[in-house]
Amino acid sequence: MKRLILTLAAASALSTGAPAAAQTTATYLAQFKVLQTRLDAGIRTRKIDPGEASALRDRIRELRNLEREFRRGGYSTAERQSLREKMQLTRTEIRRAIQNGGTVNCPPDLVVRNQLCVRPAVGQVYTAKWPAVPSRYGSRYRDTSRYWYRFDNVDRIYQIDRRTGRIVRITRV
Repeated sequence: MKRLILTLAAASALSTGAPAAAQTTATYLAQFKVLQTRLDAGIRTRKIDPGEASALRDRIRELRNLEREFRRGGYSTAERQSLREKMQLTRTEIRRAIQNGGTVNCPPDLVVRNQLCVRPAVGQVYTAKWPAVPSRYGSRYRDTSRYWYRFDNVDRIYQIDRRTGRIVRITRV
């Protein structure tokens, strides 16, 4: 009897999870279609140049592949958040490309690489104007004679070599 009850409980749990996953997948597919439609409209009106269009197409393709990969194992909260952030960034890049007629202008916390707005990476020269590390992290990340630390106002602390101005390490907090 207990086995039957557990089996029924497990089956109902599985059946209620499927519609949510299907709904999430359908939502992402619809968002991909909107991104592609906006990109195509920008190309058609010649507000997005071919080089930029290629980079944005690659970005959408990467998002689709990432979504497929996440879908296989079921979407975790972190995976959904990651997809949302990346889709928002791509949406912003397409909108800016259309508004600027092909010129990429990134927010102050991002840099232009391959005509896309991306977060700075290790080895790149620090050019952003981020504030010092918040006091809650100050005991661990103190400026020294060799390095200084900056916070991107989201979730990363950048260790920057004072002599070269290059990012040495990125720590997610």
